Amino acid sequence: MAAAFFKKDGPDGTSDPERFLTYLATCYGDPNIEQRALARLESMVQGEKESIASLLPKFEKELADSGGVEWSDAVKINYLKRTINRA
Repeated sequence: MAAAFFKKDGPDGTSDPERFLTYLATCYGDPNIEQRALARLESMVQGEKESIASLLPKFEKELADSGGVEWSDAVKINYLKRTINRA
């Protein structure tokens, strides 16, 4: 796959690295990553013995993968509230 990209753009090094990474993402990336992350985000629940410090990085990853970074703060907070164990 990389050879095809460089053959098209030339081996002289004038290719834009961002275009190359975008090309690789289209070849190897998961086209359903947002939908899968959103499903995981909607079903995510803090475990009984799980600390908030352990939960937050997982929550933020799913939020980022689902496109939630662009959501309003109110929506993000609502998702987080549903995730946190009230015990």
